[in-house]
Amino acid sequence: MKVAILSAGNTGLAAALHLQSLGYDPMVYTRDEAKLAALRDGSIVSAGSMEGIWNIDASNELDEVLSNADFIVICTWANAHNDIFERIRDWARTHVDPIRIIIFNGNWGAYEAFQTFSDGQVIQPSRLTIAETAGMPYVAELSFDGKSSDNGISLEIKGIKTSIEVSYAIDHDDANILRKFLHRAYREVHHCDTVFTSSLMAPNPIIHAPLCLLNMTKIEMGSDYRILSEGFTERMENLVRHIDNERHALADALGSSYTPIVKQLNSFWGSDYGTLLQLFQSNSVYSTLHGPKDVRHRFIQEDLPYGIKPIVDLGRLLNVPVTACSALLTLYEDYLGRPFNGPIFNKSIVDKLRQPSANLS
Repeated sequence: MKVAILSAGNTGLAAALHLQSLGYDPMVYTRDEAKLAALRDGSIVSAGSMEGIWNIDASNELDEVLSNADFIVICTWANAHNDIFERIRDWARTHVDPIRIIIFNGNWGAYEAFQTFSDGQVIQPSRLTIAETAGMPYVAELSFDGKSSDNGISLEIKGIKTSIEVSYAIDHDDANILRKFLHRAYREVHHCDTVFTSSLMAPNPIIHAPLCLLNMTKIEMGSDYRILSEGFTERMENLVRHIDNERHALADALGSSYTPIVKQLNSFWGSDYGTLLQLFQSNSVYSTLHGPKDVRHRFIQEDLPYGIKPIVDLGRLLNVPVTACSALLTLYEDYLGRPFNGPIFNKSIVDKLRQPSANLS
Protein backbone atom coordinates (compact mmCIF):
# COMPACT_ATOMS: atom_id res chain seq x y z
CA MET A 1 0.00 0.00 0.00
CA LYS A 2 1.61 3.24 -1.16
CA VAL A 3 1.62 6.24 1.17
CA ALA A 4 2.55 9.78 0.10
CA ILE A 5 4.42 11.66 2.81
CA LEU A 6 4.69 15.38 2.21
CA SER A 7 7.77 16.69 4.04
CA ALA A 8 11.18 15.22 4.72
CA GLY A 9 11.63 16.86 8.11
CA ASN A 10 11.72 15.30 11.56
CA THR A 11 8.12 14.10 11.57
CA GLY A 12 7.92 13.21 7.88
CA LEU A 13 10.94 10.93 7.99
CA ALA A 14 9.93 9.41 11.34
CA ALA A 15 6.53 8.65 9.83
CA ALA A 16 8.17 7.14 6.74
CA LEU A 17 10.30 4.80 8.84
CA HIS A 18 7.38 3.81 11.04
CA LEU A 19 5.16 3.15 8.03
CA GLN A 20 7.82 1.06 6.30
CA SER A 21 8.28 -0.99 9.47
CA LEU A 22 4.55 -1.76 9.34
CA GLY A 23 4.74 -3.01 5.76
CA TYR A 24 3.58 0.14 3.94
CA ASP A 25 5.40 1.63 0.95
CA PRO A 26 6.11 5.28 1.83
CA MET A 27 7.31 7.82 -0.71
CA VAL A 28 8.53 11.19 0.55
CA TYR A 29 8.11 14.53 -1.19
CA THR A 30 10.83 17.13 -0.68
CA ARG A 31 11.99 20.23 -2.52
CA ASP A 32 15.36 20.14 -0.76
CA GLU A 33 17.75 18.96 -3.49
CA ALA A 34 20.50 17.92 -1.08
CA LYS A 35 18.11 15.91 1.05
CA LEU A 36 16.54 14.37 -2.06
CA ALA A 37 19.96 13.23 -3.28
CA ALA A 38 20.76 11.79 0.15
CA LEU A 39 17.49 9.82 0.20
CA ARG A 40 17.92 8.54 -3.35
CA ASP A 41 21.59 7.64 -3.12
CA GLY A 42 21.87 6.53 0.50
CA SER A 43 20.06 5.33 3.58
CA ILE A 44 18.61 6.78 6.74
CA VAL A 45 20.34 5.59 9.90
CA SER A 46 17.94 5.73 12.84
CA ALA A 47 18.44 5.43 16.58
CA GLY A 48 16.23 5.57 19.63
CA SER A 49 12.78 3.97 19.46
CA MET A 50 13.43 2.57 15.98
CA GLU A 51 17.01 1.54 15.36
CA GLY A 52 18.00 0.50 11.88
CA ILE A 53 19.02 1.39 8.35
CA TRP A 54 16.24 2.36 5.98
CA ASN A 55 15.90 3.00 2.26
CA ILE A 56 13.04 5.40 1.60
CA ASP A 57 11.82 6.43 -1.87
CA ALA A 58 11.69 10.17 -2.47
CA SER A 59 10.89 12.64 -5.23
CA ASN A 60 10.67 16.37 -5.81
CA GLU A 61 7.77 15.83 -8.21
CA LEU A 62 4.50 16.05 -6.32
CA ASP A 63 2.59 14.23 -9.08
CA GLU A 64 4.90 11.23 -8.73
CA VAL A 65 4.46 11.10 -4.98
CA LEU A 66 0.67 11.48 -5.06
CA SER A 67 -0.03 9.10 -7.94
CA ASN A 68 -1.54 5.79 -6.78
CA ALA A 69 -1.14 6.71 -3.12
CA ASP A 70 -3.73 5.06 -0.88
CA PHE A 71 -3.46 7.98 1.53
CA ILE A 72 -1.48 11.17 2.06
CA VAL A 73 0.34 12.12 5.26
CA ILE A 74 1.07 15.86 5.51
CA CYS A 75 3.87 16.76 7.93
CA THR A 76 4.85 20.24 6.76
CA TRP A 77 4.78 23.31 8.94
CA ALA A 78 1.24 24.64 9.27
CA ASN A 79 2.43 27.76 7.42
CA ALA A 80 2.75 25.64 4.26
CA HIS A 81 -0.58 23.81 4.53
CA ASN A 82 -2.59 26.04 2.20
CA ASP A 83 -0.02 25.78 -0.58
CA ILE A 84 0.00 21.98 -0.25
CA PHE A 85 -3.80 21.76 -0.24
CA GLU A 86 -4.06 23.90 -3.36
CA ARG A 87 -1.49 21.74 -5.15
CA ILE A 88 -3.34 18.56 -4.19
CA ARG A 89 -6.57 20.14 -5.44
CA ASP A 90 -4.92 21.02 -8.76
CA TRP A 91 -3.52 17.51 -9.08
CA ALA A 92 -6.94 16.03 -8.37
CA ARG A 93 -8.44 17.73 -11.44
CA THR A 94 -6.93 15.01 -13.64
CA HIS A 95 -7.29 12.05 -11.26
CA VAL A 96 -10.34 10.14 -10.09
CA ASP A 97 -9.02 8.04 -7.20
CA PRO A 98 -10.21 8.65 -3.61
CA ILE A 99 -8.17 11.26 -1.76
CA ARG A 100 -7.47 10.49 1.88
CA ILE A 101 -5.50 13.13 3.76
CA ILE A 102 -4.24 13.01 7.33
CA ILE A 103 -2.36 15.98 8.76
CA PHE A 104 0.10 15.22 11.54
CA ASN A 105 -0.11 17.94 14.09
CA GLY A 106 -3.19 19.48 12.52
CA ASN A 107 -2.83 23.08 13.76
CA TRP A 108 -6.03 23.98 11.88
CA GLY A 109 -4.92 22.01 8.84
CA ALA A 110 -8.23 20.12 8.57
CA TYR A 111 -10.11 23.41 8.81
CA GLU A 112 -8.01 25.01 6.05
CA ALA A 113 -8.21 21.88 3.87
CA PHE A 114 -11.99 21.93 4.22
CA GLN A 115 -11.97 25.56 3.03
CA THR A 116 -9.69 24.73 0.09
CA PHE A 117 -11.75 21.75 -1.08
CA SER A 118 -15.16 23.36 -0.56
CA ASP A 119 -15.65 23.77 -4.30
CA GLY A 120 -17.28 20.45 -5.17
CA GLN A 121 -16.74 21.11 -8.88
CA VAL A 122 -13.04 20.26 -8.48
CA ILE A 123 -13.27 17.27 -6.15
CA GLN A 124 -16.52 15.46 -5.54
CA PRO A 125 -17.07 15.22 -1.77
CA SER A 126 -17.59 11.47 -2.02
CA ARG A 127 -13.91 11.12 -3.06
CA LEU A 128 -12.51 13.05 -0.12
CA THR A 129 -11.46 12.32 3.45
CA ILE A 130 -9.70 14.93 5.61
CA ALA A 131 -8.33 14.08 9.05
CA GLU A 132 -5.83 15.56 11.48
CA THR A 133 -4.10 14.64 14.73
CA ALA A 134 -4.04 16.91 17.78
CA GLY A 135 -0.28 16.52 18.25
CA MET A 136 2.77 15.09 16.55
CA PRO A 137 2.78 11.29 16.89
CA TYR A 138 6.58 11.33 16.90
CA VAL A 139 9.30 13.14 18.78
CA ALA A 140 12.32 12.99 16.50
CA GLU A 141 15.51 14.88 15.74
CA LEU A 142 17.04 14.92 12.27
CA SER A 143 20.76 15.29 11.67
CA PHE A 144 21.60 16.41 8.14
CA ASP A 145 23.56 19.37 6.87
CA GLY A 146 23.83 18.45 3.18
CA LYS A 147 27.53 19.28 3.27
CA SER A 148 29.33 16.34 4.86
CA SER A 149 31.30 13.96 2.67
CA ASP A 150 28.97 11.03 3.21
CA ASN A 151 25.90 13.28 2.84
CA GLY A 152 24.03 10.85 5.08
CA ILE A 153 20.83 11.33 7.06
CA SER A 154 20.62 10.37 10.71
CA LEU A 155 17.38 10.38 12.64
CA GLU A 156 16.91 9.89 16.36
CA ILE A 157 13.34 8.89 17.13
CA LYS A 158 13.05 9.80 20.79
CA GLY A 159 9.51 8.56 21.15
CA ILE A 160 6.41 7.28 19.40
CA LYS A 161 3.30 8.25 21.30
CA THR A 162 1.23 5.38 22.61
CA SER A 163 -1.98 7.41 22.31
CA ILE A 164 -3.10 9.88 19.66
CA GLU A 165 -6.18 12.01 19.08
CA VAL A 166 -7.71 12.20 15.60
CA SER A 167 -10.59 14.16 14.09
CA TYR A 168 -12.25 14.13 10.67
CA ALA A 169 -13.41 17.26 8.88
CA ILE A 170 -15.00 15.07 6.23
CA ASP A 171 -15.04 11.27 6.08
CA HIS A 172 -15.84 9.28 2.95
CA ASP A 173 -13.25 6.58 3.59
CA ASP A 174 -15.63 3.67 3.12
CA ALA A 175 -12.72 1.21 3.08
CA ASN A 176 -11.46 2.57 6.42
CA ILE A 177 -7.94 2.87 5.00
CA LEU A 178 -6.93 5.63 7.43
CA ARG A 179 -8.55 4.05 10.47
CA LYS A 180 -6.86 0.72 9.80
CA PHE A 181 -3.50 2.45 9.51
CA LEU A 182 -3.99 4.43 12.73
CA HIS A 183 -5.00 1.39 14.74
CA ARG A 184 -2.01 -0.55 13.41
CA ALA A 185 0.44 2.27 14.11
CA TYR A 186 -0.62 3.48 17.57
CA ARG A 187 -1.71 1.61 20.67
CA GLU A 188 -4.67 3.88 21.42
CA VAL A 189 -6.58 6.06 18.95
CA HIS A 190 -9.08 8.52 20.38
CA HIS A 191 -11.51 10.05 17.91
CA CYS A 192 -12.37 13.69 18.60
CA ASP A 193 -15.90 14.88 17.96
CA THR A 194 -14.91 17.84 15.73
CA VAL A 195 -11.78 19.39 14.21
CA PHE A 196 -12.06 22.19 16.76
CA THR A 197 -11.30 19.63 19.44
CA SER A 198 -8.11 18.41 17.76
CA SER A 199 -6.78 21.83 16.76
CA LEU A 200 -7.60 23.51 20.06
CA MET A 201 -5.89 20.62 21.86
CA ALA A 202 -2.64 20.83 19.88
CA PRO A 203 -0.21 20.66 22.82
CA ASN A 204 2.79 22.49 21.37
CA PRO A 205 1.57 26.09 21.01
CA ILE A 206 0.41 26.70 24.57
CA ILE A 207 3.71 25.38 25.90
CA HIS A 208 6.18 26.65 23.30
CA ALA A 209 4.78 30.16 22.81
CA PRO A 210 4.96 31.43 26.41
CA LEU A 211 8.11 29.42 27.11
CA CYS A 212 10.01 30.87 24.16
CA LEU A 213 8.99 34.44 24.99
CA LEU A 214 10.25 34.16 28.55
CA ASN A 215 13.47 32.50 27.36
CA MET A 216 13.96 34.86 24.42
CA THR A 217 17.38 36.11 25.46
CA LYS A 218 18.69 32.53 25.45
CA ILE A 219 17.19 32.01 22.00
CA GLU A 220 18.70 35.17 20.54
CA MET A 221 22.10 34.38 22.07
CA GLY A 222 22.02 30.85 20.62
CA SER A 223 22.37 29.24 24.05
CA ASP A 224 22.28 25.47 24.39
CA TYR A 225 19.70 24.53 27.01
CA ARG A 226 16.97 21.98 27.68
CA ILE A 227 13.83 24.02 27.18
CA LEU A 228 11.36 21.85 29.10
CA SER A 229 13.62 21.07 32.04
CA GLU A 230 16.01 23.99 32.44
CA GLY A 231 13.60 26.59 31.01
CA PHE A 232 10.35 25.52 32.73
CA THR A 233 9.20 26.52 36.23
CA GLU A 234 6.10 26.43 38.43
CA ARG A 235 5.20 30.00 37.42
CA MET A 236 5.56 29.05 33.77
CA GLU A 237 3.12 26.22 34.38
CA ASN A 238 0.65 28.69 35.89
CA LEU A 239 0.79 30.73 32.68
CA VAL A 240 0.28 27.62 30.55
CA ARG A 241 -2.76 26.72 32.66
CA HIS A 242 -4.29 30.16 31.98
CA ILE A 243 -3.96 29.56 28.24
CA ASP A 244 -5.24 26.01 28.65
CA ASN A 245 -8.35 27.36 30.41
CA GLU A 246 -8.98 29.84 27.59
CA ARG A 247 -8.84 27.10 24.99
CA HIS A 248 -11.20 25.04 27.12
CA ALA A 249 -13.66 27.96 27.20
CA LEU A 250 -13.51 28.19 23.40
CA ALA A 251 -14.15 24.45 23.08
CA ASP A 252 -17.19 24.82 25.34
CA ALA A 253 -18.50 27.68 23.18
CA LEU A 254 -18.06 25.51 20.07
CA GLY A 255 -19.74 22.51 21.69
CA SER A 256 -16.52 20.50 21.37
CA SER A 257 -14.93 18.22 23.95
CA TYR A 258 -11.61 19.18 25.51
CA THR A 259 -8.91 17.44 27.55
CA PRO A 260 -6.73 19.66 29.80
CA ILE A 261 -3.06 19.73 28.87
CA VAL A 262 -1.67 17.75 31.82
CA LYS A 263 -4.11 14.89 31.34
CA GLN A 264 -3.53 14.97 27.59
CA LEU A 265 0.27 14.73 27.77
CA ASN A 266 0.06 11.95 30.36
CA SER A 267 -2.18 10.00 27.99
CA PHE A 268 0.45 10.20 25.23
CA TRP A 269 2.93 8.24 27.32
CA GLY A 270 0.75 6.21 29.69
CA SER A 271 1.93 8.21 32.74
CA ASP A 272 0.09 9.88 35.62
CA TYR A 273 2.02 12.95 36.74
CA GLY A 274 0.14 15.68 38.57
CA THR A 275 1.87 18.63 36.90
CA LEU A 276 3.63 19.50 33.67
CA LEU A 277 6.78 20.28 35.63
CA GLN A 278 6.89 16.75 37.05
CA LEU A 279 6.16 15.25 33.64
CA PHE A 280 8.81 17.26 31.81
CA GLN A 281 11.47 16.47 34.41
CA SER A 282 10.67 12.75 34.51
CA ASN A 283 10.05 11.91 30.84
CA SER A 284 13.34 11.65 28.94
CA VAL A 285 11.64 12.64 25.67
CA TYR A 286 10.85 16.04 27.18
CA SER A 287 13.74 16.52 29.62
CA THR A 288 16.35 16.28 26.86
CA LEU A 289 14.60 18.52 24.30
CA HIS A 290 16.89 21.33 23.16
CA GLY A 291 15.54 24.86 23.02
CA PRO A 292 15.50 26.99 19.86
CA LYS A 293 18.63 28.95 18.99
CA ASP A 294 16.97 31.33 16.55
CA VAL A 295 13.70 33.26 16.41
CA ARG A 296 13.00 31.58 13.05
CA HIS A 297 12.33 28.30 14.86
CA ARG A 298 8.91 26.66 14.36
CA PHE A 299 8.20 27.00 18.11
CA ILE A 300 7.74 30.69 17.28
CA GLN A 301 7.06 30.96 13.56
CA GLU A 302 4.46 28.16 13.49
CA ASP A 303 3.10 28.04 17.03
CA LEU A 304 2.20 31.74 17.13
CA PRO A 305 0.25 32.12 13.85
CA TYR A 306 -1.26 28.62 13.97
CA GLY A 307 -1.52 28.13 17.72
CA ILE A 308 -2.08 31.35 19.62
CA LYS A 309 -3.53 33.67 16.98
CA PRO A 310 -6.40 31.27 16.12
CA ILE A 311 -7.41 31.32 19.80
CA VAL A 312 -7.49 35.12 19.74
CA ASP A 313 -9.45 35.24 16.46
CA LEU A 314 -11.96 32.60 17.55
CA GLY A 315 -12.35 34.39 20.87
CA ARG A 316 -13.40 37.53 19.00
CA LEU A 317 -15.70 35.59 16.68
CA LEU A 318 -17.42 33.75 19.53
CA ASN A 319 -17.21 36.55 22.11
CA VAL A 320 -15.12 34.43 24.49
CA PRO A 321 -12.51 36.31 26.60
CA VAL A 322 -8.96 35.09 25.88
CA THR A 323 -6.91 37.73 27.69
CA ALA A 324 -3.76 35.66 28.27
CA CYS A 325 -3.51 34.65 24.60
CA SER A 326 -4.26 38.19 23.42
CA ALA A 327 -1.53 39.60 25.67
CA LEU A 328 0.94 36.92 24.54
CA LEU A 329 0.25 37.61 20.86
CA THR A 330 0.59 41.38 21.38
CA LEU A 331 3.93 40.97 23.18
CA TYR A 332 5.31 38.80 20.40
CA GLU A 333 4.16 41.16 17.67
CA ASP A 334 5.65 44.13 19.52
CA TYR A 335 8.89 42.28 20.27
CA LEU A 336 9.43 41.00 16.74
CA GLY A 337 7.95 44.08 15.07
CA ARG A 338 5.45 42.34 12.79
CA PRO A 339 2.00 40.76 12.83
CA PHE A 340 1.32 37.03 12.67
CA ASN A 341 -1.17 35.73 10.13
CA GLY A 342 -2.77 32.31 10.51
CA PRO A 343 -6.01 30.65 9.41
CA ILE A 344 -8.89 32.89 8.38
CA PHE A 345 -12.12 31.89 10.09
CA ASN A 346 -15.29 32.01 8.03
CA LYS A 347 -18.42 31.82 10.18
CA SER A 348 -20.27 29.57 7.75
CA ILE A 349 -17.33 27.13 7.69
CA VAL A 350 -17.06 27.29 11.47
CA ASP A 351 -20.75 26.46 11.79
CA LYS A 352 -20.43 23.52 9.37
CA LEU A 353 -17.43 22.10 11.18
CA ARG A 354 -19.15 22.23 14.54
CA GLN A 355 -20.85 19.08 13.35
CA PRO A 356 -18.88 15.81 13.23
CA SER A 357 -17.62 14.85 9.75
CA ALA A 358 -19.07 17.82 7.94
CA ASN A 359 -20.50 17.51 4.44
CA LEU A 360 -18.98 19.61 1.66
CA SER A 361 -22.03 19.39 -0.59
